[in-house]
Amino acid sequence: MILVCVLAHSWGRHWSGSLISGSEGQEMSVGFRSIQSFDLAGMEAFSRDGPLVGLGASPEALEELQQHYTPERIDFLGLTPSLKALLSSRQETLAADWLNAIMEHPSAYLTHRGEVLKALFGGHSAGACLPVHFGIDGFDHQLNPLGLVRGSDVIDIHLFKLSIPLFETPIFKHWFYLGILIAMALLILVHRRGRTRIALLVVGGSTALFYLSFVPTAIACDFRYLFPAIPTLTMMAAAYFFGWSEFSQQEEKIP
Repeated sequence: MILVCVLAHSWGRHWSGSLISGSEGQEMSVGFRSIQSFDLAGMEAFSRDGPLVGLGASPEALEELQQHYTPERIDFLGLTPSLKALLSSRQETLAADWLNAIMEHPSAYLTHRGEVLKALFGGHSAGACLPVHFGIDGFDHQLNPLGLVRGSDVIDIHLFKLSIPLFETPIFKHWFYLGILIAMALLILVHRRGRTRIALLVVGGSTALFYLSFVPTAIACDFRYLFPAIPTLTMMAAAYFFGWSEFSQQEEKIP
């Protein structure tokens, strides 16, 4: 499976690069650079004398950072032209700059990453993490052929108003679903045996790895990023409480 993932990533990167020229001629591998830029800014925001100072950041860039930085999303970089210009000028050495910064400022990196994860899992205001989307939006050249018009109608607005009271409830907090995963794992270990235990723990372990993958990569707290874990946990719970009824007691025993 690891080999399949590596090959799929390599092929997908080559295929997308051959079809899309990128932003102003830049190569398509911008994902890692976005993470590195976000982390460098975050480390500087918490250390106040960190990696960006060492890279020669101007007073204007540092002031922009302190004014606009938020662990909730990377979008703040669009509001910091001086800082963005500095990071753009370091594209060739950005990976090395990022790694050196982590080695020299581990506390600032962990603080920044901790705040990002706190926002992602629901420790900040859910409303800032775009819990729901209503209406139609997109590019005109894509919407027009489909007969779609950008905007929200009365029903969209009504549904949004109904959703607002739920934003600060556990329904829109991913720590709640992480707690369910932990509780399910404990129940499975105590009450299930044999193939049932193995199957359910494989699903639970995969979900845990999905959560862990965001520890070093999260760049925004949008609710939709971790949403795939919710239907997976729902199916896992359904399988635990209602599934495998066709298995005999003999099949449930550990060999």
